[in-house]
Amino acid sequence: MTRGLIAVFLVGVVVTIIGNAWLEIENSGLNPIALSIRTFGMATMLAALIGFLLASMSARISLPGISLGGSTFRDTTLVLNDPAVGDRDIAKLVRMYPRLSILSLEGTGITDDALAQLDVLRRLEHLNLRGTRVSDIGLDHLETVVTLRRVLLGGTRVTDRGVALLRTMLPDCEITE
Repeated sequence: MTRGLIAVFLVGVVVTIIGNAWLEIENSGLNPIALSIRTFGMATMLAALIGFLLASMSARISLPGISLGGSTFRDTTLVLNDPAVGDRDIAKLVRMYPRLSILSLEGTGITDDALAQLDVLRRLEHLNLRGTRVSDIGLDHLETVVTLRRVLLGGTRVTDRGVALLRTMLPDCEITE
């Protein structure tokens, strides 16, 4: 009986936390299905809690668009991979999540204009732009993101000249084509 009450309480806590996160995403005007957010530390605890609940109650919890992973609580990763995600979405997201350290925009519909929004991400270290419509022009905006340590550019419109310029602007950053 006690185990059942604990499980019901924990389900309530998880549903409340997930519901609040979902409402925040939904109210932002973004497509929540295209969004995968990993908030570290607390997310590890939630993932373990969900695993416990699934094992003890033989239930299934579906969290479309939300993925939990682990590191430290204050670090945040955002992975977007839907072609419908565009420049306006990025403008909203960087205001919502200014502490992003890892941002993957692979396969999204972003252009050079989205990169102009990234200067507010003062902790951004890893940026994945593979398969986007970003060109040499957009790379100029990355000069102000001095925290960048890795940028992935495969399948973009960036030329060898653009890569060379980016390496000059961000000498401590690993650039992968």
